[in-house]
Amino acid sequence: MFTLWIPTREERYLIVELSPRGERGLLFGVNRDKYLLFRKAWDNFSLATFAKSKNFLKKKLNVIVVTDESAAYVVKIPVELKQRSSKNPLTAGELENLLGQTVSRVFIQHRESAGRALGVNEVDTVLIGSRVFNFKIDGHHVVNPIGFAPKILTAAIELTFTSRNFFVRLKPLFERHKEFFFTESSRAELFALSKVQAAPFALLSLEAETSPFFILTPVAVGHHILRGNIGWSADCFLDFLKGAWAVEEDVAERIYGRYLDRRIGEGAGRSLLKLFRQGAGALLGAIKKSRLKGTVFLKSSRELPFPLSGRRGAVVFHEPPLHTILHTMGFHVEFENWPLLSRGLFSRLAPFIEFYASNDDLEINHWLRRRLHWLGATVSNQKSHDTMMSG
Repeated sequence: MFTLWIPTREERYLIVELSPRGERGLLFGVNRDKYLLFRKAWDNFSLATFAKSKNFLKKKLNVIVVTDESAAYVVKIPVELKQRSSKNPLTAGELENLLGQTVSRVFIQHRESAGRALGVNEVDTVLIGSRVFNFKIDGHHVVNPIGFAPKILTAAIELTFTSRNFFVRLKPLFERHKEFFFTESSRAELFALSKVQAAPFALLSLEAETSPFFILTPVAVGHHILRGNIGWSADCFLDFLKGAWAVEEDVAERIYGRYLDRRIGEGAGRSLLKLFRQGAGALLGAIKKSRLKGTVFLKSSRELPFPLSGRRGAVVFHEPPLHTILHTMGFHVEFENWPLLSRGLFSRLAPFIEFYASNDDLEINHWLRRRLHWLGATVSNQKSHDTMMSG
């Protein structure tokens, strides 16, 4: 059990991972010298319980909520913002009104397709995130259009949808009037990698049940994420072992662990090496069929029996360089003081990297986030009312 001690001179961050399988939490601080300091991790986290704690209620805490792609659908489109008069300089209030109207219109246009992607009815599709970027005045890029008198004002709008059932899981945040940053895991990981690698590139995630890949490609408006799956599992090497040696899973796990730790006899080691090479060939064959090429960052939920790095055919494999990414952003971290598997830290910290970069975003995006969270409280309360009425 880790002792939870939070000094007053550090910024605190809570990353809440919500998935169909449950909730995980990670709490850490960043001090004045930009060192990341581990505080606590939960494999069985409860947002509802933590929201009632003194640390949540009385102390400033940056909350980051992350989910997988099954619970989030992102739309990114260019829009024209039509103001009443192009003769007068654009004010902050006018821009807020223009964006509020535009977000509402785009939400209505894409709500049905978002519902299909999320596997829910259109009426159960909720807007949980929005962002505006790529402002142009009469065809010229500007960071902030306020104060200009454009004839034509265009921008790009990014909306993130989720299901009503998932949205209600955030009710403790709405009840405490707590602002939070919302993202999707693959998006956050690709954003973090883009700090050290120019697009296009891909991220391949070998997981227990499936192995999705995500390709970040540049488009006219920012970047687009292409998604696919290689039809592989991080447990396939274990399955190879179970089938070839006719052993149960618990025995195969022990053998696999001893092989990784190099605590196995020479003869058995040669036999396993041959077996795992066959598995590696099958894995590379699946990657080749997926038509992945170029730079591919590889992460796996299970330690592989061999290093997969460097060029393999049309693919150049790399591990996600978490330390380099953090260093590029001016952060310092001593991972030996983090009692978590280093293999999983990239995924755990990627949402923080995206959030930290977003803090330099335009004030209008912070306004949009606050507006959505105010609306979120209404949606959450309406869900509770509907439940009582149907009971």
